[in-house]
Amino acid sequence: MTAPIKGFWAATPTPLKADGTVDDASLARHSLGLFKQGLDGVVVFGTTGEGTSFNVAERIATVEGLLKAGVPASKIGLGGGFPAITDSIALTRAALSLGLNHVLYLPPFFDRSVTPGHRGRGYRPAMTKRAHRLRQIDARATQLSPVTVLGPLAVNARAAGCPGLLLAGDAAGFVDPMTGDGLRFALRGGELAAHAALDELASGRPGYARLAALRRREFSGKWRINRALRVMVGSPGAVGLASLVSSWWSGPVEYLIQLAGDVGLARRYERA
Repeated sequence: MTAPIKGFWAATPTPLKADGTVDDASLARHSLGLFKQGLDGVVVFGTTGEGTSFNVAERIATVEGLLKAGVPASKIGLGGGFPAITDSIALTRAALSLGLNHVLYLPPFFDRSVTPGHRGRGYRPAMTKRAHRLRQIDARATQLSPVTVLGPLAVNARAAGCPGLLLAGDAAGFVDPMTGDGLRFALRGGELAAHAALDELASGRPGYARLAALRRREFSGKWRINRALRVMVGSPGAVGLASLVSSWWSGPVEYLIQLAGDVGLARRYERA
């Protein structure tokens, strides 16, 4: 960071237009809406915003769009991670010239001058210390649910937490069963966990049961489709029949594609 961040900041996803360019107007509206809800700032083009998919010019153009839309420079944190450190430097100089004070870097993940020996000397002490700490944590850990395979069509996200603990994101097994992606599940699951946490603080009752009920209401439709697909995929005859039917009637396949991509949800947000 070029300056310390204070308050509550959120990493934002990067909305795109149909041509694949950044939708600056949507990002600005989203950011200003977050500020109205009490956030102190947003970080754009981090890991949540798929920052490494965008070059220096694209990121700076988006920042300029946010500034023109009224997003204060002091409330913008800019992801500066690149494979080439020269790109990070160029981005930072441009960001500072626009009045930004916050640039977030990834640890260098490519350097031609680093040898395997350098990596070993750097990682070994850190990993030894971390392994000791992990052993201490594991000794006190309590298993909440059976271990399951985290992959498309193989996910049953059941555990919502226990007294004093609410699960969201990867910890809750939130991988999209249709695509293997977890971003939408993680975002919505985090919102549901926040509602459950607020309810627990207000009522004093453990919130994990409420979180489980909220998740069932939100995701049960997709989970039911997932279970049906799992049975079908496990049967060569069923797969062959589905292939034959879809060759002359594409309706079911198109429906599954819309379900997998949350097309209906995206359209509701667009209308809103």
